[in-house]
Amino acid sequence: MTTALLLCLLTLAIISLLLTPRKRTVDGFYADQSADGAAPSMIMMVFSQVTTWIFARSLLTAAILGFYCGIGGALAYTA
Repeated sequence: MTTALLLCLLTLAIISLLLTPRKRTVDGFYADQSADGAAPSMIMMVFSQVTTWIFARSLLTAAILGFYCGIGGALAYTA
């Protein structure tokens, strides 16, 4: 079971790296432009916002569990 889970995670990580476009210039990274200078699409912006919200909510949940249950609650949520 553990080996299968690790294999799935590794496969997902490799696929993600292969599908992710690479930034070739400083402007591409900071100005958020593609290689041809186009702005990001609406769907990409939505995915970015959803990912940010999930991450922020996860941190909030860990903080709440840490407040009510102590460090054990935060560590249990992290695990």
